Amino acid sequence: MALRSNNLFFRKWPRWLFIVIILLIQCDSSFSNTFKLNNFENVLSGPTAVVKAKFSINDSTQCLRGNKFQFTSTSTIDAGTLTYFWNFGDAITTTLPAPLHTYLYPGVYTVKLVVTGSLGGKDSTTLTVSVYNIPKSNFIINDSSQCLVGNSFELINQSTTFPGDNLSYLWKFGDGKTDTILNQKHTYDSAGSFKIKLFSTTNEGCTDSSVVNIIVFPTPKPAFSVNDTIQPFVKNNFVFTNLTKYTGTAPKYLWNFGDDSTSILKDPVHSFKKFGKYNVLLTAKFDSTGCRDSITLQVEVLPSANAKFSVKDSIVCLWGNNVSFIDSSKVDAGDLIYYWNFGDGDTSNLKSPIHHYKDTGTYKIKLTVAGTLGGADTTIKIISIKPMPKAGFKVDTVLKCFKGNAFLFTDTSSIVKGKLTYLWFFGDNDTSKLKSPVHSYLNSGVFSPTLIVASEFGCKDSAKLLVEVLGEIKSIFSINDSSQCSNTNLFKFNNN
Repeated sequence: MALRSNNLFFRKWPRWLFIVIILLIQCDSSFSNTFKLNNFENVLSGPTAVVKAKFSINDSTQCLRGNKFQFTSTSTIDAGTLTYFWNFGDAITTTLPAPLHTYLYPGVYTVKLVVTGSLGGKDSTTLTVSVYNIPKSNFIINDSSQCLVGNSFELINQSTTFPGDNLSYLWKFGDGKTDTILNQKHTYDSAGSFKIKLFSTTNEGCTDSSVVNIIVFPTPKPAFSVNDTIQPFVKNNFVFTNLTKYTGTAPKYLWNFGDDSTSILKDPVHSFKKFGKYNVLLTAKFDSTGCRDSITLQVEVLPSANAKFSVKDSIVCLWGNNVSFIDSSKVDAGDLIYYWNFGDGDTSNLKSPIHHYKDTGTYKIKLTVAGTLGGADTTIKIISIKPMPKAGFKVDTVLKCFKGNAFLFTDTSSIVKGKLTYLWFFGDNDTSKLKSPVHSYLNSGVFSPTLIVASEFGCKDSAKLLVEVLGEIKSIFSINDSSQCSNTNLFKFNNN
């Protein structure tokens, strides 16, 4: 009979039983031949477990700053429990089953895990981890506080790393803009406080950063307007309105008018002593920071021209109108060029034109004169072209006997607008101002009554016709004998 030496077989029996069996073997040699003593020696020392050492790492390559290697044992044993012994390769050890370890220096480390079973058995394994160098990020700046206008921040990269490492860069300027060039020259679009950050990164992805705080001071934004940028020399008066925009305390102002004169007023008024072109410069400056900006606007002083003309009548009747415009314009230097606009679509370049209007209405006559050496002026007058009346009348009859003659004249005149006045000439040195008069002639004959009608603006028209007054007829005759006998009467009548 041979006893099984398999560990699983012996694990089923209590240890005291094995001791008894050993004592029997020592007393009985025949029993000893059946059982091998060395098997029971193995039993006394306990069964041996099968142990397999193994572990994993969260990340086997890490940068020095903030490195945390998480080691997790995945070792196995078929019976019993395990104990652990870790050697991290930097003279640091531990017995934890899943240790977290941080290296103090860059390098390549061999990590060894030894596992031992509680029922016997031991195994070990190793893995390699790498800890990479951290670069040193650094840069210098030409000026950390600048005015908004003309700001230019020059950034010189002074980052370093260990020999053999190459660096890449990322600049963040704090205004939403970035760049990757070694050295920078950056301009800000607005005032404020900003953090400029430089990130320097090795080939292995290890990064260091450096920060510089900068200030961009606000700058006033000068602007201004002027009542008129081009003015004649005579009585030129340039009124400047300051439109500068700023935040905080108001800036100081300095005006330079381009004629060797200046002003520190906010809204100055200036007159130039000579005609010509001038560049007016406004500078606005904050005293606290010295930040300033300026703007220029060109103004021009022209030789003075004065437009002037006259017209004989400002109210003209339509019929036969020929309106004369008499120019009396003047200019300080050079000659004048004329631009007439008669208000009815017609124009002229004559000095003193004559114009005929075709329709009634109110017209705006505009004369613009321009000097050949500069300067211009405009003047306007109003003229009214009034409608013409249409004279007309009728008579009850054009032929009447002298005795009791009375001609009835009926007015048929008209006008587009307004009232009429009447003046009748009856052809016999008699007149009337009635609208529709009745007239009797004192003598017979042919007469030419005439009606003249006038509008309230003096526009006139006339109409006439012929009437005749017949002379009175006297009947005269004679008779041979006005009394005769009846049997022999013979009356003879003679027309005289």
